[in-house]
Amino acid sequence: SEAASLSLPLYSGGSLKSYGVNRPGQSLMCYQSSPGSLKRNVVVESFVARGMARDIPDSVVKYLTNDGGLSRMIAGHKPVGDCPLVLHTPVKPHSSLRPSSGNANAPCIDTDLDTSCWNNRILETIYADTSFSDSRCKDSRGLAVSEVIIEGPSEDANRVRVHGILRSGEKFDYALPPLCTHGDIADAKSISLDFISNTTDLIGRKMEDGFIVRALIPARHEGGKFHGGTYIMDKVDPKSRQIETKYLEESLVRDRLVSTATQEVQANSKSQAPQS
Repeated sequence: SEAASLSLPLYSGGSLKSYGVNRPGQSLMCYQSSPGSLKRNVVVESFVARGMARDIPDSVVKYLTNDGGLSRMIAGHKPVGDCPLVLHTPVKPHSSLRPSSGNANAPCIDTDLDTSCWNNRILETIYADTSFSDSRCKDSRGLAVSEVIIEGPSEDANRVRVHGILRSGEKFDYALPPLCTHGDIADAKSISLDFISNTTDLIGRKMEDGFIVRALIPARHEGGKFHGGTYIMDKVDPKSRQIETKYLEESLVRDRLVSTATQEVQANSKSQAPQS
C-alpha cells in the first residue's frame, strides 16, 4: 500500500524503502502500525492518548449507536492507570423525518431535535488495561487488580459493574446505569429495579477543570468512624505525563461537572477548527 511504502516502521529502525517494495507481509505489518496505516485502523488506534480519553467525534458516536445499535465498547491494550477508564459520551436522539408539507408524498426534511434529552442516551466506552498500574513494582501492577462484569437479564438490557483494588490498596466498587440497545438508558419497563438501584451516573463524566471521574470508594465504617462514598478523579499533564489525582464527595463532583451544552460547544469547536 502507499502508506506502507512511505512510513512502515521496522524492527531494525529502517523503512520499507530500505528493503524494497516486495517485502513479504508488508501489508499485514502496515495494518498494525499507526504511521504505516496513517492512523486509520482498528488494531492499534483508540481514543486514549497518554492514559487519558479523548472526545469521540459526534459522527462516530452516531454511527455506532444510531446505525449500529451499540451501547457499549470495552477494550484493552491501552494502559489507563490502576483502574478501568470509563467514558460516557452523550448521544443525540434518533433523527426523525417528516414531510416538508402536509402532502405525504412531499420531500422529507430532518427535524431539529431537542438536545436537552441527551442524558437519556449515552455511548459507554470502557478501557480496562491496567498493566501499568504501579511503575514502582517489578510487574508494573503491584496491588492493583480490577474486574469488569456485565450483568443483567439479557443482551439487550444490562449494566456493568467494576470493582477492584487501587495501587494504594484502597478498594473501589461501583455499578454503571443499565443500558439497552442504541445507548438508551434502561428504566423499570426494560429491566428489573435490582439493576437500576445502587448505580452511579458520575463515573466517566468530565469536570470543569479537566479531571475525569474514574472510580468510587463506597461508604464504609472504618476505625470506628463512618466514611461517606468518595469519588476518585484524575487527569494527565500532556507535557510531563504526570498523573494528578483528587478525591471528592458526590455533591462537590456534581457542582463541578461540565454541562452537556458545554460539551456540545467544545465538540463543535474542535470539529470546525482549521486543520494545519
